[in-house]
Amino acid sequence: RKPWRIGLLGCGAINSKVAEMIEKGDAGPAVLAAVLVRTEQSKQELQSSLLPATTIVTTKSDDFFSTNSNWSLCIEAAGQPAVRQYGKRCLEMGRDLMITSIGSLTDDALYDDLRVAAEANGSRLILCTGSLPAVDWMGSAALDHCTEVKVTQIKPPKAWLGTPAEADHPDL
Repeated sequence: RKPWRIGLLGCGAINSKVAEMIEKGDAGPAVLAAVLVRTEQSKQELQSSLLPATTIVTTKSDDFFSTNSNWSLCIEAAGQPAVRQYGKRCLEMGRDLMITSIGSLTDDALYDDLRVAAEANGSRLILCTGSLPAVDWMGSAALDHCTEVKVTQIKPPKAWLGTPAEADHPDL
């Protein structure tokens, strides 16, 4: 079987672990083809890491989405704004998109746009429910007739930028 060619949208805590697993061979038959990051500093840090020289690391979305990048599955772990900005573009290229920022899909119009783009272009929209663990936990708790659930999730403040929470907390 040919290896998956992976493009990473963001390379923070989640996708840096994904990149590490790919490079160690712990992600099955996969090759890290391209990474889109926000800053030049992140780009330089990744380029000086153990990534193969053939991996495109860029801050420019046009480079990431070019045909030269040649990835078939994009793994998004860059936050809700990245889903809004790049999700449809990925799917319209006929490439699969795995979303970890599930909260972005509370926007019904965005979800409909992504679903329609995937269907029209033969691509897949893959949702990582594990990235929203409270849903899985509550489903399990419901099997045990649980009457109360308290969920605490901790994120760095900057992870909320570009989400509806930013309007309530402009000091992020």
